Amino acid sequence: MDIRVIYNDGSIGTVPARSLEYRIARKEIHAFQRSSGWVLIEQGPLRKDYQSASYGGSKKRETDYDNYVG
Repeated sequence: MDIRVIYNDGSIGTVPARSLEYRIARKEIHAFQRSSGWVLIEQGPLRKDYQSASYGGSKKRETDYDNYVG
């Protein structure tokens, strides 16, 4: 399935749905169209936060097992 997008230069096109996340992360597009309307990348809402930096720590999650003393 193709998704309509607006590129940063203002041109309109389509991209395969499987490549939308990749193109958003690379900041190649300005907006994309959902069934509910256009979503501007800078204003969201997005399912993932592409604007924030990735986590650089040693652990992303701490589980109960990490603190288990047995």
